[in-house]
Amino acid sequence: MSAGGGDILTPPNVAGPVTVSNGGGPIAAGSPVQLIFWGDAWSDPTTNPSAAQLTQDVHSMLLGPWRAGLRQYGLLNPIHLDGSLTVGTWQPPATFQQGDIESLVLTLIEGGVYVSGELNLYVVMMPPNTNFGPGGINGEHWRFILGPVWLAFVLFGSRAFMTTTFSHELAEMLTDPDGSTWQVNPRNPINWNEIGDICQSSTATLSGVTLQAYWSQQDNACLIPQAPSLRKTLSLAQITLGGQGLRSIQGPMPSLNAFVDQLYGSTL
Repeated sequence: MSAGGGDILTPPNVAGPVTVSNGGGPIAAGSPVQLIFWGDAWSDPTTNPSAAQLTQDVHSMLLGPWRAGLRQYGLLNPIHLDGSLTVGTWQPPATFQQGDIESLVLTLIEGGVYVSGELNLYVVMMPPNTNFGPGGINGEHWRFILGPVWLAFVLFGSRAFMTTTFSHELAEMLTDPDGSTWQVNPRNPINWNEIGDICQSSTATLSGVTLQAYWSQQDNACLIPQAPSLRKTLSLAQITLGGQGLRSIQGPMPSLNAFVDQLYGSTL
């Protein structure tokens, strides 16, 4: 493990050189995150981690430096948590499928809880004592073609397990929401080979929240950004100074805080 400019850089969990390619599909630029806690267990004060703790962890993650490396994939806008909802009147099956997640989210959209047609990132946090039918995964994201709706779920577990899984799925939802955009080569149109998949063994704790790395082509490593870097932010956003320093970007120059706000979407 090494640090470059304050960042955590680790090798991928695959052998050989790693490259990525863009298949020309959409990225989730500007799409807000909607957290949905499914089941009445989330209203039980003994459930640990709690919905409130996980919501705060997601909020902290999205305000922090974790997202900075995604700029190289075109995600220049801020990523924000738009809402956190507990659905306790409709219980998930003990063994659930993708279709159960789709039914939940579409019912909420049809009921006016969410606005139809808005491209939100719906992430369903599953309660204790539920399992994904096919098994073998901690979470998954996909595009429901009747929406189009971008969906994901995270299995219940420890706080670190759930935030790690969430960060894995979110990085991939943002950069490859329907399986046709950024993937690690060789691309796979069915079993999507994405920027979180080759970095599953790389995690770190930022501001008390355990997060997973994602592949950074620029760093040629799995990346967890730890601190804002003006130089790296410019590079990831593909901004060149043209030999004239910062004055070549905007004149008159704003304050440094305003400039960082402009680059990151919020002060870090």
